[in-house]
Amino acid sequence: MQHLDQKGLADRWLVSPRTLEQWRWQGKGPRYLKIGGRVVYREEDVTAFEAANLHANTVGPIRDSPDEDRSHATPENISNRLIGHKVSGGWAASCAAREKRDGRAE
Repeated sequence: MQHLDQKGLADRWLVSPRTLEQWRWQGKGPRYLKIGGRVVYREEDVTAFEAANLHANTVGPIRDSPDEDRSHATPENISNRLIGHKVSGGWAASCAAREKRDGRAE
């Protein structure tokens, strides 16, 4: 089983080691082991975290399959999830029109 130390993971993701420290006390980031005061990340946990955070756009993670239920993905839900509050109707309308054009609308 392979392990990465904090510096190794920070180098891999091009973030500062301090960011990883913050993520740990905030409960974000990949799972880690702490043995004798030393923090290490298992390769399998890092890979799983990367896979769970793989995105194709700024709205959400990549779907597992094209048949996945998207009934919850209304323009309003997407915009609310994206920035935490409603955005202008123009943006939501353009998303709906794009989904309709691409055959993704209900």
